[in-house]
Amino acid sequence: MTGKKAGERRAGAIERQGDAAARAEEPRGTLPRKARATPKPPAAPGEGCRAFLESMRITYDQWHDGIGYDLEALARVADDERRYIAAMLLQRVESGRADWRDIEALGALDLPEAATVLKEALRAGAPEIRLHIARMLLARGVAVEIDQIIADILRLGRYQDGLSLALDLAAVHATPYLRNVLLDCALDGHPDVRAHAAALCLYLAGKAAAPFDLRHRPFFLKFGEEDRAVRREAFEELCRRIGATGGRWPEVRT
Repeated sequence: MTGKKAGERRAGAIERQGDAAARAEEPRGTLPRKARATPKPPAAPGEGCRAFLESMRITYDQWHDGIGYDLEALARVADDERRYIAAMLLQRVESGRADWRDIEALGALDLPEAATVLKEALRAGAPEIRLHIARMLLARGVAVEIDQIIADILRLGRYQDGLSLALDLAAVHATPYLRNVLLDCALDGHPDVRAHAAALCLYLAGKAAAPFDLRHRPFFLKFGEEDRAVRREAFEELCRRIGATGGRWPEVRT
């Protein structure tokens, strides 16, 4: 094998690894409904439509850097093209291949035919997709129990399920129910969650200046210990600091 061919093969392998990594991070959650027919593309798509469709071809670097679809181009598409794009995006949601970009674009389109699919995905979709849909609906004034979705993700404790976003949103949607879930996770949650859950509890009680206040880092790290006795001691101290009794938050107004 020549050096050039070997280099090409290595480059191809790296690209495939990148694609595989991107696919691994994409949520899964096929909806239990009849498969949507492949939408027919417009005969002569306009500039905005072409630009948006091109932006859907996400490279590994774009995936890694969190770059979304071209919403400015989406705003320029004609009505028939909007419905074609919406059908494509909804097909991705139904098949479990959607990520936050698809939900963001559907929100920008704001077409009534998306409502049924999004409602079903909110109930039965992959965890991170449910969270992104809930955020979009809340922004439009739709009542959504986002605290329960956040709680589900915190209990799973997996970053591929949207853990980072769930931790960010927990401070914003900290209902009494979610506060108690955070307490539970601080003691017995996934190792990736425990310290963050404890930090959020301290912050929500007004005892820390930030959701993860580095001034309390040595205390938070005790919740990452494998020894449950060490965690239990830290948990009891956390309960004292926030005024929790029996491992439950005091009543709060939200």
